Amino acid sequence: MKPGGLIGVTLELLRNNAAAAMAAFAGLVAVSTAFDVLRPESYTNLPASIAGMLAQFILTKIALDRLGVVQRTSRGTGPAFIGLSILTNLGILAGLVLLVLPGIYLVMRWSASVPILIAEESGPIESIGESWRRTNGHVVPITIAYLFSLLPLLGILGIGLVEGVFPDLAGPATALGLNLFVYAWLILSWYLSIAIYLAVSRVPDDLEQVFA
Repeated sequence: MKPGGLIGVTLELLRNNAAAAMAAFAGLVAVSTAFDVLRPESYTNLPASIAGMLAQFILTKIALDRLGVVQRTSRGTGPAFIGLSILTNLGILAGLVLLVLPGIYLVMRWSASVPILIAEESGPIESIGESWRRTNGHVVPITIAYLFSLLPLLGILGIGLVEGVFPDLAGPATALGLNLFVYAWLILSWYLSIAIYLAVSRVPDDLEQVFA
């Protein structure tokens, strides 16, 4: 596994699923910005969090379906996905609170858990365990690829600089700008998770050439 390969597959996934990704991006930015403007004093944005979880599930499912790697069983993955999101977010948050680095390490080791759950329709704990097992020995390239996915967040620094020079722009314009960069990063990271899953799992023969 090479970082360049992961990044290339991520961009290819984004290109092949551009319509769905752009629709989700526009919807998430709109919901989050509206809430930020209407409830600027709130420390949580529950509508955006719920919309984000739903968008991640739908975008991942669409991409995996198009790749032909989803295993058809009678078990639904919706409730399992919610359980997985809760478990991984709590674990990563605890790691970040403790020493930061443990939380970052968990992000890398659990990076394939959502695609595993959706493609293989496994349970939340099983998906976390499988992601941990399959990413063993690949933390460095995964981390480098994740650094690439963080590039949109550099735009937030630019917004901070502009706001410092032009304070009158603060408010709705700032909220919109921040959400544009945050959701660009999130959606990019979701497709990166799929690329990681494909790299650490057995994929159809016609996908092998992607990692050559």
